[in-house]
Amino acid sequence: MAINLAKPMSYRHFTILVTIAAKLKIPVVAIGTPGLGKTSLFEAIAKQLAYDFEVCEVPGKNTLSDILGAPRGSKRLSVDGTTEHDVISFNVYDWIIDLLESKNSILLFDDLQAATPEMQQIIMGLMYRRKFGRHTLSNTAMFAASNPIDGKLAMDWALCNRLFAIPACFSMEEFVELKLAGFPPPVIPVVGDFSEHYRLNSQVTCSFLKNTPSFDGIDPDGKILLEEQFPSARTFEYYDMLISALDASTYEGVPISASQSDYLTLVKYIGEGTIGTQGLTAYHSYLRESELPSANEILQNPGSALNKEKALESRPDRLYLMLRVMIRHVTSNLNSKTWTQAWNVLGYLADHERKSFGIVPSRMLLQLRNSELPKHKAIAKYENLV
Repeated sequence: MAINLAKPMSYRHFTILVTIAAKLKIPVVAIGTPGLGKTSLFEAIAKQLAYDFEVCEVPGKNTLSDILGAPRGSKRLSVDGTTEHDVISFNVYDWIIDLLESKNSILLFDDLQAATPEMQQIIMGLMYRRKFGRHTLSNTAMFAASNPIDGKLAMDWALCNRLFAIPACFSMEEFVELKLAGFPPPVIPVVGDFSEHYRLNSQVTCSFLKNTPSFDGIDPDGKILLEEQFPSARTFEYYDMLISALDASTYEGVPISASQSDYLTLVKYIGEGTIGTQGLTAYHSYLRESELPSANEILQNPGSALNKEKALESRPDRLYLMLRVMIRHVTSNLNSKTWTQAWNVLGYLADHERKSFGIVPSRMLLQLRNSELPKHKAIAKYENLV
């Protein structure tokens, strides 16, 4: 796996991405230069989330039993109950039982680069399935930290496809600032209900996957062509989940999407860490075949929602994407004017036989409703559907 470590990531962005992944239980490998506090930051994030935190030091672990505990033989009946089979189980370590009993927790496999390729596969299997012997750690978020050589981490392509890779490379300047401040606890983003964001984002992604020839980074002979994350059904699912959670997250009370530069930087990290640079480029190229109207253009002119020149009328995915842009803008700039304009757009869609496209956005708007926002006649067009 190759990852770009040339440009430092801020501790703030790292905290946002790790928090969202922890909430979603998406396995993460953080790759970055040693000595700038990856492990300490993971622990601080866990503390702020009120999650239990456990570290499994990878150096010295050479077999599965080194992680799980001493193996023991036992008998197990077949499904029909007629035959006994010899099986291997483990007297698991106490820390695994502690995680099993924890309401929420983070397990960090530290110094992953010290593992042999075989041991790496074992660890990644544990991270992906969260099954430790007979125990499934369903409430535990799985993370790994690695200090690569020349920005690379030798890893089987199938394992790359199961992880969200984050470039944990922090600047010395920011480290010094935090040190002088006494390493204050990191500010944790609040991840809201993102189910409607996920529905909307999935519509766009599914259209892309349906209309784009397969590209998975592997040639017909099975040889790996990419040295990084690559697109697949699984990594696109990770991408949709992470982006949707990001859309529904706030930082210090402000929607993360309110800052376009901040939001786009995080989207880039998520894309490169799941579907890879080539996958992200292809996806964005597909969406940009013709420029979409801006959020302000949509709100000021509802007719732009079905603009033939923008290929919105015949491309459902682009219509969904345009509505996603509009909702994100309204969420970040919620007031009587943007609220009314958004309902004007959804009313226009309903009047032009496109009501089905407005169902998910209307749900999202209704979740924002408060006593200060005015009533709108278009709400009645959707209330019986949502």
